[in-house]
Amino acid sequence: MDERTATSGALDALYAELAKSTSVTIKQLRAWTAKTRFDADYAAQLGKRVSCAAVANLCEPLIKRAGEMPEEGLLPHAYEALSAGLYPYSGLPRSNKGQKIALKVFLTVLSRLMDAERERAFDPLLDYLPVTEAELEKSPVKEQCVLFAEAMRRSYYRELLRIGKEIMPFDPAGHTFGVRHVAVHTARQAKSAGLPVDVALVACSSLSHDIGKFGCRGEDMPRIPYLHYYYTWKWLEERNMPDIAHIAANHSTWDLEFENLPIESLILIYADFRVRAERGADGKDITILSPLTESRDRIFVKLADMTPEKRLRYETVYKKLDDFERFLIGHGVNPSPDSESMLPVEKTDAALLSQGAVIRELCNHAFENNVQLMHTISVSDSFEALLEQARDEKNLSRIRTYLLLFEEYSTYMTRTHKLLTLRFLYELLMHHDGDVRRHAGRIMGYILANSGPRYRKELPRGAGSLAIAPALHAVLSESIALWDDYIELCLHPDYKISQKHATRISNSLKTIAGSLFARCMPEERRGYWDKIYRRMFFSGGEDLLALMDTLAHIPHDVMQKSEIERMLSILCGAAASSEARVRIRALRALSAVSGGEPKLLLRACECVTLHPDAELASVWLLNQMRKRAELPALPEPSFPIGEIYLSNLKSSITWTMKLVHIDLLCEYAHKNPQEAFHIAMHLSNLLSVSEHLPVRERAGEALVEISSVLSVDQRNEIMVDLLRELETGQNEISGYIPPYLGRLICNVPEKEMDEGIDYLEGLLRAANTRAARAALSTLCAVLSGYVTENTARADAVYERVFGLLLTGVAHFDDSIRLTALEVICRMYFGNEDCPLEMRRACLVRFGKKLLTLLGERRDGMLAFFNEAAMLNHLYRFITLCETGGGFTFETLKPVAFFPGTFDPFSAGHKRIVEEIRAHGFEVYLAVDEFSWSKRTLAKLLRRQIVSMSAANLPDVYLFPDDIPVNLAVPEDLKNLSRIFSDRELYLVAGSDVILGASAYRQSGPGTAATYHHILFTRVESAHSDDNRRAEDMLRGRVISLSLPAYYESASSTQIREYIDKDMDIGMLVDPVVQDFIYARGLYLRMPQYKQEISAISQRRCEVRETGDEYTGSYKTATGEVLAHIRSRSVNVTDLYDVLGDMRGNVETVRRIASGRILWIEETSGSGEPLRALLCDLLARSLIREHTYALYHCAEESEREVAQQLGFLPVKGEDTLLYADMRAPLVLLEDTLQCIKEPFASDEAVRAVVESTRPALRRSICSMFPGTLLLCFDMDAINDGLIEKVRALNGVSNVPPAEKTLGRSMCVPYGKILAETIVPNTVTKALHADKVFHASESGFDIEESPGYSQLSNQVKTIKSFRRPVLLVDDLLHNGYRWEKLDPLFREQGVEVERILVGILSGRGLDLMRDQKRNVDCEYYIPNMLYWFTESLLYPFIGGDSMEGGIVERDYPPSINLILPYQYPKYLHGALPPAVRQYSRVALRNTLTILSVLEDRYLKLRGTGLTLRRLGEALVRPRLPDKGAHMQYDLNVVASAYLKDDISQMRRISYAEDV
Repeated sequence: MDERTATSGALDALYAELAKSTSVTIKQLRAWTAKTRFDADYAAQLGKRVSCAAVANLCEPLIKRAGEMPEEGLLPHAYEALSAGLYPYSGLPRSNKGQKIALKVFLTVLSRLMDAERERAFDPLLDYLPVTEAELEKSPVKEQCVLFAEAMRRSYYRELLRIGKEIMPFDPAGHTFGVRHVAVHTARQAKSAGLPVDVALVACSSLSHDIGKFGCRGEDMPRIPYLHYYYTWKWLEERNMPDIAHIAANHSTWDLEFENLPIESLILIYADFRVRAERGADGKDITILSPLTESRDRIFVKLADMTPEKRLRYETVYKKLDDFERFLIGHGVNPSPDSESMLPVEKTDAALLSQGAVIRELCNHAFENNVQLMHTISVSDSFEALLEQARDEKNLSRIRTYLLLFEEYSTYMTRTHKLLTLRFLYELLMHHDGDVRRHAGRIMGYILANSGPRYRKELPRGAGSLAIAPALHAVLSESIALWDDYIELCLHPDYKISQKHATRISNSLKTIAGSLFARCMPEERRGYWDKIYRRMFFSGGEDLLALMDTLAHIPHDVMQKSEIERMLSILCGAAASSEARVRIRALRALSAVSGGEPKLLLRACECVTLHPDAELASVWLLNQMRKRAELPALPEPSFPIGEIYLSNLKSSITWTMKLVHIDLLCEYAHKNPQEAFHIAMHLSNLLSVSEHLPVRERAGEALVEISSVLSVDQRNEIMVDLLRELETGQNEISGYIPPYLGRLICNVPEKEMDEGIDYLEGLLRAANTRAARAALSTLCAVLSGYVTENTARADAVYERVFGLLLTGVAHFDDSIRLTALEVICRMYFGNEDCPLEMRRACLVRFGKKLLTLLGERRDGMLAFFNEAAMLNHLYRFITLCETGGGFTFETLKPVAFFPGTFDPFSAGHKRIVEEIRAHGFEVYLAVDEFSWSKRTLAKLLRRQIVSMSAANLPDVYLFPDDIPVNLAVPEDLKNLSRIFSDRELYLVAGSDVILGASAYRQSGPGTAATYHHILFTRVESAHSDDNRRAEDMLRGRVISLSLPAYYESASSTQIREYIDKDMDIGMLVDPVVQDFIYARGLYLRMPQYKQEISAISQRRCEVRETGDEYTGSYKTATGEVLAHIRSRSVNVTDLYDVLGDMRGNVETVRRIASGRILWIEETSGSGEPLRALLCDLLARSLIREHTYALYHCAEESEREVAQQLGFLPVKGEDTLLYADMRAPLVLLEDTLQCIKEPFASDEAVRAVVESTRPALRRSICSMFPGTLLLCFDMDAINDGLIEKVRALNGVSNVPPAEKTLGRSMCVPYGKILAETIVPNTVTKALHADKVFHASESGFDIEESPGYSQLSNQVKTIKSFRRPVLLVDDLLHNGYRWEKLDPLFREQGVEVERILVGILSGRGLDLMRDQKRNVDCEYYIPNMLYWFTESLLYPFIGGDSMEGGIVERDYPPSINLILPYQYPKYLHGALPPAVRQYSRVALRNTLTILSVLEDRYLKLRGTGLTLRRLGEALVRPRLPDKGAHMQYDLNVVASAYLKDDISQMRRISYAEDV
């Protein structure tokens, strides 16, 4: 389309719209403009920068004909009219019809020109671009965004801002559009970085964030900066856009004082902060997009009435913005809105961060978790799933974790989510645990105080206190009505609820009320109080008791004096009751409501007349009131201390009575110290066993209070008694002791204190998780309460106790980890009663250690949510410190680099680390991926064991997994020196390593021997015949240390032997590690050394090709021939001569076959030898492009063998069989390789595996009748590949006993050769798995469970600096290789050759495309499908499944057979045949496992349950049953298989069975 046509079209569209808006015909409009320059000037302005004044001049001739020009001018008139359109007001001058037409004409023309400007000359400070359709579709608030776009269009908001820019001194367009530009740019980049951002929501809220400024009129004008938030909220709320309103109205920097804002709010606040205005020389604003620091300085200069408090407040919120920007930059978000390119993301392992960077990374960690969590709780499906999980939870610790989560984020839930949460919390008011009930009630109060979307900024004067606006008034009314509903539900629960549970609910009303009044807005308190107050006058019985309890939890200043006076008669009447429970509650309520008012207190005392039979507790309570009122005390009954002891233990005595008794006992103990110990023992008992939480808490406080009058021995006895209570692990006992026990421990002498901490450490490291969690809480109380002037002693206690808390964070049990995080972040760093400097020092000392442990992610929604909630407390503390003086960091220490396999990390290793630390070093433990000869546990599991073992040691870190260091490679050592360039570096090694390792036999510069060393002399090496001294081989500085003989005895061999015998290894490894090893079944029956495989097989297939003839023989190791085959290659035209006596079948064969045919004319032997030889010959003949095989089977045994390979009889001739070789099937038979010794060599086990294979072969053949099936035994393929590896590596003729290594290294990257050593060849497996998606959408190739990321494994391979021979069993589609090839290329690894057992034509083409050298044992030009035997057998093998439930160390898996998964990839296979194939696989598995279980029982004397399955199978797997089904590990696998077979029978057709 040329420019003239485009201009004509634009004019046509303009006139059409003008006609529609003015009700004037297009013809008339054109007539009016015909003699003017309207069309020409309009066309000239299209696509250029628009001036509103110029547009007004352009429209003036047309307006004069169609309407009436306003007297004040078109621009001022339009500005005022559009402003009033947003916020109508009573004083607005009325426009006549002509003026309205004038406005419509002007806005239509202006809007059209601005649209053209947007397309051709867009400026982000003058306009905005709409969000994309994709962004709109992905938005959860799409409907609101559509409404918003229409509201913007109808209100001409864009045009209003542009007019204001030209006629007003301020620049509303520049600021609004600039904020939107920065916000949307940031949101889009954050979205690209993987952060959960709603771009459309950000776009809408940023465009409307200042719309409320147009609503500020009259007396509100001077306070626009403070009031426009309200009008913004009001405008959007009234147009049914609550989510946009929530973000747009809360964009003040001060909103950062509220925690847990969604990322959309953070982005808007960040963008608004960066867009500033400077007054130009002409008196008009100039909009500037500033970096964050410059904006801070500009705002700081302008702040009025700066006080230290205001400065601190400002610095606090600015720090949060600065932290947020750092967080965004850390994800690659470019803060420059002019650049669309993302920033490079460089992640440094937490262990290598500087101390200052650690603090920053902790902040980033908190932001990361909070952003993800806020997104989750704002999505209904995710939140409701979380709520259902919480509702179904029975574990007390996990329930408390859910409650902490809901408490942390209750303010920011949607209204619907809040109502759902209230219902759930109400149900928890019936829970048997008092702390759970109290916590639930407290959160209910928080939510009721904020039950709807709330507006919490300054309100206009005209808004009033309650009737501030219809929408806001409705919200407040709803909150008060909801509070009234829950009062009723507490006082009168459903009739179906038992009396016991109903009592618990009514007793919770006081807790709900207390938190409600603590959190609600001041103007709301009276409305909430009124609902309680009115009920006081018509309630009686149990209702009155609950209400009287509640009065004590309501702030006194909420109640008016007249209201209190009215209530006095009711309360005084209740105080005269004959029932003690009523009297005491009434007296407690009277004491609370009278408060500090002397007259009210005096009147209350005077009007109370106790019942004549009132007991001591009631009289004592009244006397406490009379004492405050300065009245004489009433006579008190005698003090029956024995009766008080007894009554406090009776369940019939009310909890309020017991509280008074405790106060009495406390007073008595101070007056009579000789009785203090007996009272303390009684209080200790109450603390442990009372069923009422308030009683326990008061008993604990009283116990701590009277401990000052106890002797040291008495205090120690109380402490020991409570420690023993903790050990029981009962939640009802140990859950409430820690806060008070911790304070008691702090009050005993050092020796007794250390003994108490020792006891707690034992509980933490023991197997009782409940006791461990209680120990963590107690240790926190010790840490918070311990104060001494002895600095060295204080440092030692803090280091030890905090280290034990970190042991909890590293613990493998999620419940202990959750508790430890809560204890550290919420109960310690979030504890304002603990001295700030002490907490600051602990963060400096242990922050890096905590960060490294937080990096060890745990699976599960609850674990993630808990971490997010707890890190918020830590972030608040960091903010407090940084705005209050910052941090002072310690001097850097020298580094000790300690490499090793640590398989496992033993007590001896830990002792070495402690010795090194004692010499002032920071220790880095590098867990080696590779061991030359040992079969090590998966690396990540070993790293986890190291982490748990050393968690309590500060200055001890795991070296990053992605930086391999080979001590034999000077370049790696040089890189290590660069990493620690600012410190001295020492290598740690044992004397035996230095004497024996090849790295220390090198003499060049930069080799290991030239570095400083910390040398540990081992006892065994000191007594060896080797006279060399390790020190003499080292050229750097040497620090020599030695270990006691006991620690040297903790060897890997001894640990494995003890594990196999199920013995205690708690003295050889950390007790937590012991529990971990036994819980996961690690090291059990695990060979310590890899198997070194010789390429010499006991039996062998030999196939010779001579011209067109193929001969083969199967020989034993002694040379005995067990099978023989003679065959030749023929054409179809030769069939007549070939078939001889069977010539009558020539035509039949010709119809079946074509091309080259392999004629198998003579065979001898039978069974497995003949099958193996026949398969080998058929496979090797494929390279000659044979398309069919004909087999003359004279014997039945031969026909049986042939049918297992897919041969079918030619019609009419049973002895002549054929198979289609064009696209054969392949079966890899590897089940025996999945079974551990001694079972793999057991004759019965081997026999049963062999016996099941014919049925499997036939079932595969039945799916593709007539197609050749090639079956390969993995031992035979191993032999062939090992020969090739040795030949390529130049060591074929080197005897295995001679330790001469070839130049290349062998890297198996599949199942083949994974735990073996090729003779005279460095062999390092790369552990990769096929992992299916839970959504069944496909699979990925990922690292095997427990192993390092594939990229890190490739880095380790690179560190050997050797050419690589990659080995796999089969190469066809190349999925595994496609994942690995880029990694090898990225690292520059020299791949000399790829060796595979079976190579298809497709795999060969793939290698040719990638210019890779490839070799194979068997070449299959056109392979149809392949099957791996073990992958078909549940429990024995399978492919991994993402997101499944992991039991022990068994990865969840999927077997591509029914009933687990229909093998959809087998195109062309009929369903009945697929079902039969699945049944055979299941039956074979059952047969094999039944024999295996029987042999295990006879050998071990116990059943082979799932828990012990790892003792018999190399890598047991559990078929995935979904997210909600778990296995009973005490059941044998065969029992589950029988169920699956039964399930298979149910889903099969009758004709299949």
